[in-house]
Amino acid sequence: MSTEDSPQGNLKQYLATFIKNEDWSGLYTAVDHLVRYDSKLTTLLNAGAFKAEVEERFNRYFSKKGKASLRRVADAGHVALLFIDLDNFKYLNDTMGHIAGDAALHGVEGALSEVLRQTDIKGRFGGEELLVAVEVENDGDYYIVAEKLRAKIQAMEILFEGKLIKVTASIGVSRLVAEDTYEALVTRANWLMKYAKAHGKNRAVPEGDADVTAWIAQHQPAQ
Repeated sequence: MSTEDSPQGNLKQYLATFIKNEDWSGLYTAVDHLVRYDSKLTTLLNAGAFKAEVEERFNRYFSKKGKASLRRVADAGHVALLFIDLDNFKYLNDTMGHIAGDAALHGVEGALSEVLRQTDIKGRFGGEELLVAVEVENDGDYYIVAEKLRAKIQAMEILFEGKLIKVTASIGVSRLVAEDTYEALVTRANWLMKYAKAHGKNRAVPEGDADVTAWIAQHQPAQ
């Protein structure tokens, strides 16, 4: 469903058209899309729908509310979450306006569609923060995906009111481990993204590096 198909500024009229035509199937599809997808980015799930989709897709890996599994899942590490934060986004909004920020977000949305597969799960966590869940065949391929996405975003040229907008992103990449939780997976990816922000931005940072782990341990608030 494109932005043109679901005009946010005239939502009541848009939905009333389905009711007038007694198109109940179309109405259900439209409402479902409005509930599950971000209001500005038409191909990205909102935070709640993204969480539900990831947990449903990979429920064989996640812990079941305290019920310990007797079987470890060896290939859980082939599922990864990418926490993407656009660099200097506040500066873009402050200097060029929020409409320019929206244009940048739509550009990144397009980059995600070009790099990722249809089976990958894409969502918006909030503001300039995006989430992607990928399942890969080989351990380490998740970082290749993240780096391709980072490079694609950096290479974008977005024209807005005759001006060129350049965007970069910092990406944290956490691997799903057996008996993980969704919240823990997102938290780890978020801290890896914060490490990328604090060490030059415009980079993808996976789990596993000792220096990264030490920095996160130093900066995380005490539990």
